[in-house]
Amino acid sequence: MGTSAKGLSFNWDPERHLAAIIDASEDAIISKDLEGIIRSWSRGAERLYGYTAAEVLDRNISILIPPDRRQETDEILVKLAEGKPVEKIETTRIKKDGSAINVLISASPIKNQSNQIVGAAIVSQDITGQKLSEEKLRHQYYHDLLTGLPNRIAFQERLAYAIEGAKITQKKLGILLIDLDRFNIINNSLGHPIGDRLVQEVALRLMSALFGRDFIARLGGDEFCILVENMEFEESAAKLGQKILDSFRPSFCFDGQELFVTASIGITVFPDDASSAAALIRNADTAMYRAKEQGGNKFQFYRSSMNVTAYKQLTLENTLRKALEKQEFVVYYQPQIETKSGKIVEVESLVRWMHPTMGLKFPDEFIHAAELTGVIEPLGEWALFESLRQLRLWHDDGFMISMALNFSNRQLKRPDMAKIVLASLEETNVDPKFLAIEVTENTFIEHSQSLLDSMQELRKMGVKFSIDDFNTGYSSLSYIKKYPVEMLKIDKSFVQGIPNNAKDSAIAQSIIALGHSLEMLVVAEGVETQQQAQFLTERNCDRLQGFLFSPAVPPDQLTKFLKSDKQKIP
Repeated sequence: MGTSAKGLSFNWDPERHLAAIIDASEDAIISKDLEGIIRSWSRGAERLYGYTAAEVLDRNISILIPPDRRQETDEILVKLAEGKPVEKIETTRIKKDGSAINVLISASPIKNQSNQIVGAAIVSQDITGQKLSEEKLRHQYYHDLLTGLPNRIAFQERLAYAIEGAKITQKKLGILLIDLDRFNIINNSLGHPIGDRLVQEVALRLMSALFGRDFIARLGGDEFCILVENMEFEESAAKLGQKILDSFRPSFCFDGQELFVTASIGITVFPDDASSAAALIRNADTAMYRAKEQGGNKFQFYRSSMNVTAYKQLTLENTLRKALEKQEFVVYYQPQIETKSGKIVEVESLVRWMHPTMGLKFPDEFIHAAELTGVIEPLGEWALFESLRQLRLWHDDGFMISMALNFSNRQLKRPDMAKIVLASLEETNVDPKFLAIEVTENTFIEHSQSLLDSMQELRKMGVKFSIDDFNTGYSSLSYIKKYPVEMLKIDKSFVQGIPNNAKDSAIAQSIIALGHSLEMLVVAEGVETQQQAQFLTERNCDRLQGFLFSPAVPPDQLTKFLKSDKQKIP
């Protein structure tokens, strides 16, 4: 007898209370004999497996075990028969409705009063939700969320595994690194949602181009990588590269916006080019950038000589950056003469490199390298500020001329281009109406909404824009109409033959007429003779620029030129 706090008595039945505790457990607790016959079945077991006790008692426990887990179960029974407990084994079991669940099983042998093993007690915990969460996390760890493709981590592990296999089979591996051409322009002009949809569609096209066991991953951004295993010849990778390029020929269409997209592909081969995963990916990246340098929309195999080129480029980049730090760059200025007045109305800013050992170097000797290495951006910012600083000095001396400045494509593509320009104008206290930014025709081939927005923002502030080297590129009149351009510059290649070359004369005259019909000023570059100046003046060309008046000179020399009468047209 037992007595409660209120004086009530009850019978203590250990077996009944043990059964109550078992039934209260969330876990499935089952007992079975040595033949596998189920002898007890808890409420937790009902909830987990869906069977009532009446449905399973005296039946073999094999009704819960999937066929592919029978051997595992036999091994557990052997341990239990030997008197050894089994702790926390992850496995699968079958519910009454036929669905599979993940469980964590622990089991202990049951002994009679003679200490003989007569069965086993099995505790099962449902870990299906936990396994799903783990699988989801694992999937996220190894897969790209946007496309569902394997990610960089998965690719690197697969590549390392494939390399070990290739060493045994003596077969080649191919790595294809794919990068979209001018993807940033699409993102900047149409927005990131369209950019994301494009990446997803590109992933689908790449997957449709794969052969057999080819493995594809998205490394990030617009960059994908494909692993080709068991290659006999390089031609296999070349065929895949061409198939990928062909898959990009049909346009992509999003919300009525048709996009024509190309890609650059770098290809490297194991073991010919490298023996490690990191080196192979690096080589493919090098080859891909070589394909981009050649205009894109092509594949390029890696060659060891590319590393030499890459090293030279890195060395050149370091040299250019140090030159900028050491203030080895200087700005020269070439005047533009107004044909009506014969006076200087604008000067063009031109960067020179005063090399400590090689002397004065002209832009065609370093600008392309600065573009490739990215040095053009800090160099361009410096040139902008230095030119405006000098313009401020001329304005303070009473020479109210304008400044024309060349902007590279890389500078114009920057989304913060307008902010950089306005910051320099404010810092130097120059009125925006005295700044003219020169843009090449090729810039408009890769036109973007961000470029248009930046140009319109600056134009509202008073900054002017001109098209440099007009008629040497591929610009469309629709671009000239769309963008806030106020001036055309006739390229010097059409001025050199004036007036003796009939075609050059006709082209120059037609550009002047076109510019005026669009209410633009027209400037002729490369004027070297009085005959050229006379021809252009008679046809109402607004401004002239060239060696006839002055080459590009340091600021102090141009100051003397401004103070003299030499700027008048001869």
